[in-house]
Parts: sequence; structure tokens; C-alpha cells
Amino acid sequence: MDPQPQEQNGTGAFLENEAMRPAVRAPQSEIDNAPLTSPAQGRADRVPDDANLDGEKQIAENEAGSRVVRMVSRHHPRIGTEFEPGVRVTRPRPDGGTFVVQVNSAGIRSNREYTLQKPPGVYRILVFGDSQAAGCYQCNEHRFSDLIEERNRDIEVINFSIPGSGTDQQLLLFEEVIGKYEHDLLIVFPYLNNIYRNFSS
Repeated sequence: MDPQPQEQNGTGAFLENEAMRPAVRAPQSEIDNAPLTSPAQGRADRVPDDANLDGEKQIAENEAGSRVVRMVSRHHPRIGTEFEPGVRVTRPRPDGGTFVVQVNSAGIRSNREYTLQKPPGVYRILVFGDSQAAGCYQCNEHRFSDLIEERNRDIEVINFSIPGSGTDQQLLLFEEVIGKYEHDLLIVFPYLNNIYRNFSS
């Protein structure tokens, strides 16, 4: 039987999306006994062929996004990777055209600056995830987080997402940086391949 999505009460819901469902077909006994040191080993045996192809395509797209972020990033001794403050670069899209990555002085990919304390009367949302939430191949102002701000003047959305990151790095990012920002809502965008990244060196 396929596992059903689970909701977490209180801190928000981590809901399984449609892209994730085909990839969790293994019996619980196989999941419990799978070796953690090699998460990709035997993956093709546990995942249907069509889901495997979709997953590999998505991983390839995310890794392409990782190459983009390496052009505007620097090493962080604990998190692994962070955006280089004050960078602005124009890069080509795979399907034609260009997009701009702009990073503010605090190392947040954004066209504007933010204070640790939220402005009076503003509902502040903090977002973190990988390239899906970061909006790879999109200009800052075309990402969902920036569009929410544009359409709701009393809402501020700070997008801390870093392409190529795993949920382990995102947790470290929260502990190191994100948690310092006053906020009303925290949204995490996990994706299936984050699990594999968590077990990679």
C-alpha cells in the first residue's frame, strides 16, 4: 500500500506533492533496512521506471541550477554554500533568453535589503528550500516569493533558498542565519532529491 501524506500540526504542514508520490513505492521493511551510506544504491529496484526517469530528469535540472549558484556563491564552513553578498550576474536560460541573479548585502538573493526586525504592520514569511523554491532560471522579481510581495503590500517574503542544497543544509541555514529574522510564518519546500543530498558527502 502506498504511504499516505502526513500533516504536521502546529508548525505547518509538510504535504506530499504530486511530483513526490511515484517515488515512494517501497514496502516499509525495505525502507527500514536500506543502507544509509549509499542512498542511491538499489533505487531503480524500488522505484517504477517512469518515476525513476522523472526523478533523474529533475535531479539533472537541479544540478544545472547548482552550477548557476556556484557562479554567485562562496564557501561557508558550516552550511556549505551561501550566496556572495552584493553580486549581480546575467546568465543564459537553457531554452533561450537570460535571467538575472542579484544578491543583497546580507547574502540573500533579493533586489532589496531586509532588517532583522520586521517592519510595523507587516506579516513576514521566511522561505527556504532548493532550486525549486529559489526559482532557478528566473529573475528575482519573477519568483513566487516576490510575486506574493508584489500583490500583497502588507506581506514581506524573504526567500533564503539555495539551489543544490539538502534539508540538512537548510536546517543549518536556519540555525545560522534565518532564525535571526523576526517572522510570522516559516515555509520549507522539501523535494525528493533532498534526501539523497542529505546522505552525500
